[in-house]
Amino acid sequence: MKKINNKTISLVAILLSLFIIFGTFSILFFNIKITLQNLPFFISAILFGPVIGALVGAIGMFISQLLTFGLSATTIIWIMPHTLVGILLGFLSKINKEKYIFNILISSIILTLLNTLAMYLDSKIMGYYSVAYVFGSLLQRILISIFMSICYIILIPKIINHIKKS
Repeated sequence: MKKINNKTISLVAILLSLFIIFGTFSILFFNIKITLQNLPFFISAILFGPVIGALVGAIGMFISQLLTFGLSATTIIWIMPHTLVGILLGFLSKINKEKYIFNILISSIILTLLNTLAMYLDSKIMGYYSVAYVFGSLLQRILISIFMSICYIILIPKIINHIKKS
């Protein structure tokens, strides 16, 4: 992890805030969510490593869950995918510093699969969704994840370069 100073704390706070804002202003179509929520989340993991990536993912999803659904028995299940992917992307970025394409693509697809697992577990605990509802749109969710990854792959290096220059 990089040196923690006021600039780092401020940047992490801004990325966390953007994570929550982008999550609030997203397009929902049944169980498919199109959002830029992962853009600041991925940037935090790439720039600051697995600990900050996990914290931004966990805190951001916790607040997003509270704002959207309130506190429930399954809140922790919905926080875990972003926490785990924050750790994964942070480590991948330390190992493959300049391989944004692979790191972002694999993290995005794994996040989609973990969110699908969270939806499945939520459906078993709370009884909200059928198995067909959870897994019926998995292919579409993965395709949207790949499309969003392409957008992130284009944007993230430019944003990171801008942040590093400032």
